[in-house]
Amino acid sequence: MTNKLHSARVMGIYIDSISEFIYSVGEDKKFKVYDLRKNELTADVTCGSQLLTAIVPDKENKRVFISNRNGQVFLYDIASVINFY
Repeated sequence: MTNKLHSARVMGIYIDSISEFIYSVGEDKKFKVYDLRKNELTADVTCGSQLLTAIVPDKENKRVFISNRNGQVFLYDIASVINFY
């Protein structure tokens, strides 16, 4: 599998092996979610105006915390970002 999901350098990535989703953030100010089962992008969210630097899920994989270079932290509920079937 080779897919270019970001238009700038990827700064953080998290792979959920249970749901088979890849979560990533990059210098393109995007938070993206890729579904490995369907081989498709399921979420493409712009997070503010600063470059994104890191992504960390909570223990239950229900939320992700995303930081930027300005010191802000964004919190996303995964269920609201991804369309589960």
